[in-house]
Amino acid sequence: MAIAHPLIFSIVIPSYNYAHYLPRAIKSVTAQEGNDYEIVVVDDGSTDDTAAVVKNMQMSAQAPIRYVYQTNSGLSATRNRGAREAGGRFLLFLDADDALCPGALAHVRGPLQRQPHIDFVVGGYVI
Repeated sequence: MAIAHPLIFSIVIPSYNYAHYLPRAIKSVTAQEGNDYEIVVVDDGSTDDTAAVVKNMQMSAQAPIRYVYQTNSGLSATRNRGAREAGGRFLLFLDADDALCPGALAHVRGPLQRQPHIDFVVGGYVI
C-alpha cells in the first residue's frame, strides 16, 4: 500500500551570501499553482542579511518557507542538508540566483498524477 504524500515537492534553495537574490527565487516558487509544496532555504553560513530576508519573506508568503542555518560547508553539503530537511516526495533544487518559470510545478504535476510510479523527473532550463 502506497503512503500518501501531502507534500509533493520540496523546493530546496541553497544560499551563501545571496540575500539580494533570494526574494526573486522565493517569489518564483510562491507564484506557482497549488499548495503541495514547501520551500526550504538552507543558509550555508552567510555573512550578509540572508536570515532577515528569509524571515521577512516568511511573514508575507502564502506558502511554507523553512529556514535552516549551517556553518559554511560548501554547496554539496548544503544541498544534502536540504534533502535531509525536505518533507516532500520530490526534491527540486533551485539555486538562489535562479527562478522557476511560471507554471513549472503544474507542468510536472500532471504526469506525476497520471503515473504515480514515477520516481524521477528531469526538467529543462532557460538562460
